[in-house]
Amino acid sequence: MAVSLLALRTTSKSGDAKPLLQTVEPLTSFSGNQRSPSFSPDGRQVAFAWTGPAGDILHIYIQSLDGSSPRRLTSGPAPDDFPEWSPDGSRIAFIRSGMVYLAPVEGGQESALTEAAGSGLAWSRDGSLLAVSGRTSESALVGIVLVSVETGRKRRLTTPSAFAVDEFPAFSWSGKELAFVRADTTVDDVYVVPVEGNGPARRVTNFGEPITDVSWTPDDRFVVFGARGLFRVPVRVSVPERPERIATSDDSALDPVIWRSAQTGRSQLAFARAIRDTDILGMEIRGRGPAASPPVRVAVSTLADHGPTISPDGAKVAFSSGRTGIEQIWTVGADGSNPRQLTYFEKGLCATSPSFSPDGKSIAFDATEEGNRDIYVVRADGGGMVRLTRQQAANAQPSWSHDGKWIYFRSERSGSGQIWKARADGSEPIQLTKGGGYQAFESPDGKLVFYAKGRGLRGIWSVPVDGGPEVPVLQSAWHNAWAVAEGGIYYVDFDHAGTSDVPVNRFDFATGKTVNVTKLPAPVATGLPALAVRRDGRWLAWVAMVDHGSGLMLVRDFRW
Repeated sequence: MAVSLLALRTTSKSGDAKPLLQTVEPLTSFSGNQRSPSFSPDGRQVAFAWTGPAGDILHIYIQSLDGSSPRRLTSGPAPDDFPEWSPDGSRIAFIRSGMVYLAPVEGGQESALTEAAGSGLAWSRDGSLLAVSGRTSESALVGIVLVSVETGRKRRLTTPSAFAVDEFPAFSWSGKELAFVRADTTVDDVYVVPVEGNGPARRVTNFGEPITDVSWTPDDRFVVFGARGLFRVPVRVSVPERPERIATSDDSALDPVIWRSAQTGRSQLAFARAIRDTDILGMEIRGRGPAASPPVRVAVSTLADHGPTISPDGAKVAFSSGRTGIEQIWTVGADGSNPRQLTYFEKGLCATSPSFSPDGKSIAFDATEEGNRDIYVVRADGGGMVRLTRQQAANAQPSWSHDGKWIYFRSERSGSGQIWKARADGSEPIQLTKGGGYQAFESPDGKLVFYAKGRGLRGIWSVPVDGGPEVPVLQSAWHNAWAVAEGGIYYVDFDHAGTSDVPVNRFDFATGKTVNVTKLPAPVATGLPALAVRRDGRWLAWVAMVDHGSGLMLVRDFRW
């Protein structure tokens, strides 16, 4: 079995951070998706969700750490996910179609326990409770609910805002606290709350990126979470500190879970490693139906290339790529020639969502270098990088006004994700929306700002460039898969995607009607910035999914 030595970070008695090599080995390497690992109480087995040999639907499997063949536990008609092993080792809890089920480890009749509205489960240390992302009534917000395994009685533990969902609960090793992820329309952060409910939830990260699962280190000093890599953050702090990357230096790790031996104190770490290879393609828009000529391979690597933006003259495409290990901003000719790296960040979640200025001389983008996502600008010919935002709040998804004087972006500085604008030098920040905002583009005439409200939400809205009424414009478009160009809003029509092609439509400003303008070869990537249209509306670039899947990794002697 192949192994690798990857640098973790540890702290000496003097407080200096030093690298520590630990062995990371594959635990599963099957085709399809393997995710959501959970250790058995004795640490000898792992339960996980896998699409199976056919790669069709997620079910729960159990595998020994000795590498023997996995055993399938569930076989329901709908996907099964988020398995959690009971402390006594007899049952596994999991979620299927919004319902929490309990399954005997040795097989047998499953039993439904309670409804689940979000992701993740956690057993209390004594096995009497399950923490679930759910509601205590139909009208209640989605928070963390503690459910009695014997009676099904519920007790609400957390109450998020109207725009947020609390999910991925994890009990501390002492059992006295619970960590969870609060996800609103734009950003995720980790919070910690007393299990007895005798204190408010406190925020321990200021992160701003999608987070997948949370686990405590056995000393209860840190929580480890997955977010395009594994990170740890201390929980005994008055203000959130910058998360520190651990266990892997790349962006593909997620779903961490930690096991500790009560006898020896030895710990193990399991996590999922995602395979996500996306490329950027481009082609002319020549009317309805497939392209008249084959697409051009604009940006191609074995890792994720995404977030295309097209220069005003159509000669270049800027994009984000993880091909060097950390996401950086690159440019390339629209024909795929002369790729050039513009940024050289050495840490963090780094550079994404580039946007060309109207004169083509600058590129705005966002990056997380010091634990906070901020807006930067770099010269399109390289060099001269400037950081524009410095608030302790997530700032992301920049785009330029038609005259280059302003930059629009989403920000959490007012307490929720909204669309803001600032001068091109970062001065005079102004909040434009109040009802939520995620990704914005100015209209070609400079009168309106079109925007999507949140990650994973459908619909495009508009607001005047100086603020005012927030008006729904287009229901069919999804965030990260739309663009504004002369004449209208272009968007990927995922609702009518086929097995071989995916429509791109244009909402016409003049008529208010929607027409199909071309079809892209399937599959088109989702969940990341995936579409750009040249200013004249005659050429587009998009992100194609090349390969995806995930396998489980194991650190047998985990030190944090």
